Amino acid sequence: MGGNGAYDEKWGGIPDVKRKYDEMSKKIDGHKIVVELHNPQHKSAPENSNSESPIYLCARVNKKTNEVQIHTIAFYSNHKLVKTIDLDFDTEGNLKPFEQNMGKKGRQIIKGTHSHKWDISDNGVVGRKSHKANNTFPIDTNSPLLKKIVEFNKQHNKWN
Repeated sequence: MGGNGAYDEKWGGIPDVKRKYDEMSKKIDGHKIVVELHNPQHKSAPENSNSESPIYLCARVNKKTNEVQIHTIAFYSNHKLVKTIDLDFDTEGNLKPFEQNMGKKGRQIIKGTHSHKWDISDNGVVGRKSHKANNTFPIDTNSPLLKKIVEFNKQHNKWN
């Protein structure tokens, strides 16, 4: 699990020196729970994966409690990030539904759980423009995987 340019076909994966993420020993439905190595409190998703088309559950670690909270579901195709689901929780730890409004100055305001598609440039760099109106999509918050993530987050799991 690494950043842009980390996956190397010749090597058959992402070399250890280019890895930016670590995984928990626990999994949900076989999906790895990953945390950024250098800044475990940061919300991010790896741009590349060793596996061809996995789904990673991206988490951050609370600095004070060492608890892991999943915040994003990342989908990959051909080792590249292609879609993310950004999870938004209320104070009780339940998922907030998608909400879209136009704010002042005509800027789109997104609240709640939603998804984005990611683009791959001609030189293989993965990215997306934030707040792009035509790249924010509602998500059904009743899926079995999302329910398991909510349950996981409420269990106050500690980082390895």
